Amino acid sequence: MKRCIFFFAGALLGMFLLFSSCSGRETSSPAKSAPPAITWRMATDTDGYAHCATDTGYFECIGGKLFYTDYASQKKVVLCSRPECTHSDSSCPGFLGRDAVPFFVGEKFYLFYPNLSGKEENETACIVEMDLASGERKTIQAFDPAEDLIYGILTDGKRLYYNLVQVTDNGTNTPDATYLTQSMDLVSGETKDLKQSSDVEYIMGAVGESLILKTIEIPDSSDSGLSQNPIMKVFLYSLSDGARQDLLQYEGDELSCYIAFPLLFEYDFESSRFSVRDLSTGTHRVICESLELQGGASPAIVKVLDDYVIFESLSDSSDETLRWAVSVETGQYYPLSLTYDLTFRGDARHYFFNVLAETEDSYLVEVGGERVLYTDTLADGSKLQAEGYDMLYALMKKQDYVNNDSTKMQLIENVDSRYSS
Repeated sequence: MKRCIFFFAGALLGMFLLFSSCSGRETSSPAKSAPPAITWRMATDTDGYAHCATDTGYFECIGGKLFYTDYASQKKVVLCSRPECTHSDSSCPGFLGRDAVPFFVGEKFYLFYPNLSGKEENETACIVEMDLASGERKTIQAFDPAEDLIYGILTDGKRLYYNLVQVTDNGTNTPDATYLTQSMDLVSGETKDLKQSSDVEYIMGAVGESLILKTIEIPDSSDSGLSQNPIMKVFLYSLSDGARQDLLQYEGDELSCYIAFPLLFEYDFESSRFSVRDLSTGTHRVICESLELQGGASPAIVKVLDDYVIFESLSDSSDETLRWAVSVETGQYYPLSLTYDLTFRGDARHYFFNVLAETEDSYLVEVGGERVLYTDTLADGSKLQAEGYDMLYALMKKQDYVNNDSTKMQLIENVDSRYSS
């Protein structure tokens, strides 16, 4: 279902196979002494999608129910083993009541319920540990009504690290907001404030004992009267002593930057240079000295996969959106043309086949959607309906995806789609 489940999320904005004459070269800069080993992992993604994938399947919350897509059987089911169950109340292990973001830390499974505040919904944010076999749940942390988490959520296997927004009503139409970078112990629920800021500092990953943070600053245009490009800043924040190490600063019209830690990808709009830095080793590699993606203006990196980086741009001659998959190793690029349509308020909108998860040789891809009514069950038992889409998935070989060949894709059967509403 196409629903925004975070307080802040943003979206970034071809018939022939094209090849670029690119070759990679690598240079090394002196690496600092290795810090104590910490196993960092993003528990939730930083691109607006709440992916929760294992080697064998994909977990997601749809309409207040927990669904699992099994790659082997190619079926999507509510996570419930009772054949007679209608998945309509808390006796069902797959019934969540309202939307949540699923994620693993080690072998343990968790759910992040975002803050829902409005005329009809008033549910506070919380993090819950769930036993997948029994459906038993334990609340690790319940946040205040004026608090919510901003994606992404990072883990070292013992604690979660996230950016927390605290909203204070100051009597105006624009309430005050304070942002805390905070950590939380997954056993005790004990929280620790790491740093405070007046601006959002997105957690993008970690290297050694330092968090990778990104901020977006909007310059004050009151003096010149002209709107100015936002300024992006990427820096390391040391958890041991609070020291800051700047990594990158750029304006929105200079380059596109994407962090898939420990890798930092950069595409320079002026030179068309596409490169990658490994923040853990200090190495830098130019993937392509001049990556000319034909037909698009200022293409932005919107997703990083194991073998490809996905670029997206508006056509320089129309309102059409263009996409390419660029090989991380060679810089060879492939225009992507597989799309599907969804209708919103009478208007058909085009969406590219979107990769949700990947295995060694295949992608789990969104290939369409069916309109349905979803029902959230609030804490007081009341029901709230919303219109959305039950998304259709398929497994595609990676090379078929970049070659726009959907003839051999394996459609996933929505076994329990009748329980979406």
